[in-house]
Amino acid sequence: MDHIFCPKCGFKNDIKNKFCMQCGEQLASVKAAVIKPTTPPPSPFVETPVIPTPIAAKKKSNPAVIIAGIAGALLLCVGIGFGAIKLVELAGELESIPVFEDIDKEETEDEPETTTEATTSETITTTEAVGTTTTTEATTTTKPSLPDEGKVLNIYAYTTEPREIFETYFNSDYGYELPEDVEVNWEIIASVDGAYQALLDENLPENDNLPADERIDLIILENSFAGDYIYGDYLMNVADLGFTESDLSDQYKFTHQLASDGDGNIKGLAYHAAPSAFYYRRSFAKEVFGTDEPDEIQKELSSWARFDASAWALDSFGYYITASYSETFRPFRDSSTTPVINADGNLEVPQSWRDWADHAKKYRDNILAHYAEPWSENWYGNMKTESLAFGFIGPLWFADYVLADNTDFYADWAICEGPAPSYWGGSMISAAAGTDNEALAAEIMKCLTLDPDVAYDLSANGIVYANSITAMNRLSASSDGEYGLLGGQNPFEVFNRAGQKLDLGVVSPNTEDISAEFAYAMYDYIDSEDTYQSCYNDFLGYVENEYGLTP
Repeated sequence: MDHIFCPKCGFKNDIKNKFCMQCGEQLASVKAAVIKPTTPPPSPFVETPVIPTPIAAKKKSNPAVIIAGIAGALLLCVGIGFGAIKLVELAGELESIPVFEDIDKEETEDEPETTTEATTSETITTTEAVGTTTTTEATTTTKPSLPDEGKVLNIYAYTTEPREIFETYFNSDYGYELPEDVEVNWEIIASVDGAYQALLDENLPENDNLPADERIDLIILENSFAGDYIYGDYLMNVADLGFTESDLSDQYKFTHQLASDGDGNIKGLAYHAAPSAFYYRRSFAKEVFGTDEPDEIQKELSSWARFDASAWALDSFGYYITASYSETFRPFRDSSTTPVINADGNLEVPQSWRDWADHAKKYRDNILAHYAEPWSENWYGNMKTESLAFGFIGPLWFADYVLADNTDFYADWAICEGPAPSYWGGSMISAAAGTDNEALAAEIMKCLTLDPDVAYDLSANGIVYANSITAMNRLSASSDGEYGLLGGQNPFEVFNRAGQKLDLGVVSPNTEDISAEFAYAMYDYIDSEDTYQSCYNDFLGYVENEYGLTP
């Protein structure tokens, strides 16, 4: 299987993709950047056209019934809320998912050029004393002073978001104080073509040998590539920083599993958790199920058997249950608690992955879900008035940064847990082995990942879905958590329940990449006449060549 690097975020995509599965960047203009540059086989997919007109009606659908069930209209632009920088941040939060093209349409025109920011990486280095002044009146707190440590705190990140969070919340208003003689140096480099990972790979092994002021103290990791470092020797176990099991008890278990090596050592604490749930259109729910209440719709989607039954019910009204049958991949993937690399060091493909391939094949053959490629115009088109798609599966940032900027029928959306919990994205903070600022690093991690007051404000202000059950309980009961987009519903209660149910077991290194490769390999089985076994053999061949793993 050939691949192509995204020119914006550096994510490795299947050559068939026209949009990056991390950030949505168009890939058509960079086809030359293929790994293993062999002549790719002809794509089995019909190109996905731009959709200025309504999505084609389903087979056997009655137009009058369809029109009666459609409401609202969407905006096309993907506004991220913080401008161009926020687009880069979002790219860091999105991980790959399998995609499927719309086979109902003929190719009519080329994809439009994107208008996002530059595609080259850039290092942003700042050295400054942070926290010596504040624009708000500080509260008086009495805290034991930190031990005398290094005078330069070096933090490596792949977006500006952690810096903004640090500068907003690590201050006396929240009971924290940076020593006056400590300067904070941020090394921020976008993860284009793996530039951020290359920076870590170069510097982390030498951290113990660097002069004190040059040592890496903290690094920010995105879940999609965190495993490359969690299983290494260059991050500190949080227990060695003084964090106890009791300290971590308020965080979601799955975030610890994502940050744990094979011996159970937790190497990072998440400030952004990203449990997912099911977004659905209220008007469609009322028409098909007679109600749009989240608790009642959850009953219709509470298991895969109920989900399938609901898919057929929606089908009878001419609707698709999801905008793409690839959307169900994460819930299937994340239902497995066994490591992809077993104790003998061999590949062990979870049964839930195989189950997804058969499930998606059934949906493809019966046209129960639409075929929109995520981040394509077709995908956004499924958020429009003329769409026939009932729902999407995603985390809170999906509402904040995608759905809210592409719909004009506010209040026609709601959310429920769906058939199984999953996650999409998330970021953690890790202390680098060799840091000369252990106490300060731990204090910052405590503030940004364990303080329920900080967590509450992070989420109430729409920055991230924070990793604090206590804070999410508070938001669930507060008007601060209500969303006009969801008809006044408070989604924090739903995400909080879903996050507490999510159990990933032992997460092997490269699980994200290997699971994506499995989904890519299954395309030809799901979308054509190729057999499951032939596609599975292609997957095994790739994993052996790329990672040296065999069953």
